[in-house]
Amino acid sequence: MKSIGSKEKMESRSEFCTPLCKYFRCGKRALKMETHSLKKTVWCTWAQEACIGSACKFGFCVKRAMLPDGKCRFKMKSKQKTFDLEKEVLKERENLMIPSDERRKWRDYI
Repeated sequence: MKSIGSKEKMESRSEFCTPLCKYFRCGKRALKMETHSLKKTVWCTWAQEACIGSACKFGFCVKRAMLPDGKCRFKMKSKQKTFDLEKEVLKERENLMIPSDERRKWRDYI
């Protein structure tokens, strides 16, 4: 099996899906968890080597959060949405329930 990048690069980046995640599964059902001196590792019994995680073509996410490039949607930082102040003011203006008599009085100010 070929990997997209080196194993060290894949493990160092936290936004990639890892086989240690509880939602990560193997399509071949070949994952075996091992613990050596308090360090958890995942072994692929099909390839007889350490699991390469999201770079493996048989790896998938139960929650369907693994993107095609191997990144985890849950771990990615959410982009802050920018908002337009004028649009917000117009929305609030539409939501105001002012009687028509009051609206006439306030028309010059709004």
